[in-house]
Amino acid sequence: MAKTAKLKKKPASANSRASRRAESPSLNLDKSTTSVKPPVDDAAARPAVLGAQNAGISKRKKQKPMSRQQRLRHQKGLERADIVIDKTEKKIAKSAIKGKVFKERS
Repeated sequence: MAKTAKLKKKPASANSRASRRAESPSLNLDKSTTSVKPPVDDAAARPAVLGAQNAGISKRKKQKPMSRQQRLRHQKGLERADIVIDKTEKKIAKSAIKGKVFKERS
């Protein structure tokens, strides 16, 4: 059997798990800073914060009514959704019954 070379010691990567688990700098925190309280954050005082709640991408509303074909397609999709909901409810009920039977056995 041939001998294998010894592995070289590599310096620990800064992104490695071990380096991330190293002591937190907050452990050696100066005690004088712990007594200072943070400023009070009042969202009502800043209207910019309240305005950001409704910001974002919103779907455009359609201007014209759906065509006959679109309306039929939409109705068909809604009917399919109802069928899927019914099937799911049946499956959940059946699963609950099976779970009860299983618990009774054990």
